[in-house]
Amino acid sequence: MKKLSPFYLVLVLFLFSCASIQRDLYIASTQTELSKELLFLESELISLDALDIEAAHAGDTGYRLSDEAYTSLLQKIEAFLVQEPDQNSKARLYALKGRLHLLYAQGQAAKNQKKLAQNALQDAEKQNPYDLQVYVLKKRLGEIESFSKELLDRDSSNVLRIEQALSFFQSSLYAEAVSSFDSAFRLAEPMYQSTYGNIRNRAWALREVKESTSKDFDTYLKKNSLTLQELVQVIDDNSSAFESITGGKKYKPSDLYLHLQNLDLFSPLSEVGIREQEKIKANDEATRRYSARLLWRLYLINTSKQDQKNIYSQFYRKKTDAKSPILDISLDDADFDAILACVEREWMDLPDGKHFYPEKGVEFLELLEWIKNF
Repeated sequence: MKKLSPFYLVLVLFLFSCASIQRDLYIASTQTELSKELLFLESELISLDALDIEAAHAGDTGYRLSDEAYTSLLQKIEAFLVQEPDQNSKARLYALKGRLHLLYAQGQAAKNQKKLAQNALQDAEKQNPYDLQVYVLKKRLGEIESFSKELLDRDSSNVLRIEQALSFFQSSLYAEAVSSFDSAFRLAEPMYQSTYGNIRNRAWALREVKESTSKDFDTYLKKNSLTLQELVQVIDDNSSAFESITGGKKYKPSDLYLHLQNLDLFSPLSEVGIREQEKIKANDEATRRYSARLLWRLYLINTSKQDQKNIYSQFYRKKTDAKSPILDISLDDADFDAILACVEREWMDLPDGKHFYPEKGVEFLELLEWIKNF
């Protein structure tokens, strides 16, 4: 038997290697006449997915995919499957079905739903193991840790790069998430940008904040609202607002809160209306009202302008048709001056341009914005 020369042997090995790579990274397209319908199903799924990711990132433990949304989309997927589409389309449908099962995998049903997702993955791989949504499902199930550069480069739809961006976001790697989103959105279906755009924008807002803020960043970020002690700690960690009070001394958060409370910094300053004696505790929710009150008092102390504490109420009371410029803050509100000061000086805002929402809890990111403006 004639032996292959070294040159031909290398050539054969090279061609075999290339064929193997092409096979492993092959991503088939779905049946043309079904492509629009599949995109519609995919659009519905990623909309549910975005809501789930946003809720988890915000620490909203009460969020759950509704039975109605789950059943509705599942029935639509099953309706397409009974039409006996081609193998590539079947693979896509089974993969979407698996992802839907995972989105519904919460509470007591979680274990069973994950099993259903595994079964859907097996069905999808029998049809086409190289479909994009099969790769995404495998990653969601933990069977793939990350996508290779070769695979990402071969995905002209950029669906996998978007999945990579979502993983970065969920791992608090915000700069990497923004980079991946921006790279992917240029070529991906428009529905991906409209669906995951809010997550990308949140990553953008967080990318620099994380590096410059306190060590408890991730803990605070997952809270729907802060306590008063946490409010004080965030201000202390990210500004010099308390230096004139503490003399530069570093207090423990609990001690700093008590120190501020003893200085009466959580009491209203307005002379209008009835001033109630409030018993505010460290673990009470930090509301926008309390925040405005504290910021206004700090400003007066830091600038030695205590004589201006009621400047806003005095001005408005002189008017013939005296009324508050903010719909949910009356002239006789005990915090009228503090709230007007914060809005007029643009430390805080009116969320809808008309209302202050004084009893609404304070979120970490908006507090950082107020500190920056203060």
